[in-house]
Amino acid sequence: MVGVEFIDYLKKLQVSEFLGVEDFADKMSFMYSVVILLLCTTIIAVKQYLLSSISCYIPTTPSGSDFDKFLENYCWVHGTIPLLAGDQIPQKYEDWHMLDMNHRINYYQWVPFMLGLQTILFYMPRVVWQIICYNRTGTDLEHLVTVANSASNAVEGERKGLVKHVACTLEEMLFQHREYSVGKVATARRRAFTMCGMFVASKRLGTWLIFTYIAIKLVYLANAIGQLYLMQSFLGFNASMSSFGYVLASYMVEGRDWDETRIFPRVSFCYLEHVRHLG
Repeated sequence: MVGVEFIDYLKKLQVSEFLGVEDFADKMSFMYSVVILLLCTTIIAVKQYLLSSISCYIPTTPSGSDFDKFLENYCWVHGTIPLLAGDQIPQKYEDWHMLDMNHRINYYQWVPFMLGLQTILFYMPRVVWQIICYNRTGTDLEHLVTVANSASNAVEGERKGLVKHVACTLEEMLFQHREYSVGKVATARRRAFTMCGMFVASKRLGTWLIFTYIAIKLVYLANAIGQLYLMQSFLGFNASMSSFGYVLASYMVEGRDWDETRIFPRVSFCYLEHVRHLG
């Protein structure tokens, strides 16, 4: 149900009109971030696997009509070596081997899969919240919000039926959470809940749902922090996790090109040992 609903909104491009029980921060995580990541995943996957994944230039082309394809496939699979502006190109195999061991880039071919994994991670808290919310309330709260919004914009005849539907559903929810137990134990329990109910996770009092909502908020926060750590490990960034986002932001503010940072360089080098040519 959740996946079909999300695909329907994505197809209709009605992201800004989405209604739900989540706030703006939650929507930024499970909706806007997911849409952006899906677009990036699709574009990069099409570029890499349907079009040209890499373009190679060599000073001298050896004989053979398929050497260019061989070179591109080899460099794409093996990985490339970024050199900063002003760095001298090594002339010995030992120097190339040292650069290949320390600075080789081999994450380009895995970018679509990493973006797809990030998309799933951003959307998972939303799925967990909907499952828990439905099980603990006994109804679909998002449906109630949608119906209530439709009632505010409906004509007089339709509005009455929509309002009645929302009111009946809320009444059923109140009856489900009503305390029917009698006796001294039930009375003592009700008094205890009245005095310290906010500190007890109870479905009947509704506090269980509050604690769950706070827990889901913490999951969203942990997911955002974990994504930074995931990207740092994926890119092989040598800075500490706490400064990872700050360093990337400072690079953009200072106008430093990707070629200067060795992160997603547009131009890099590939050394073919057996052919003895630089690609």
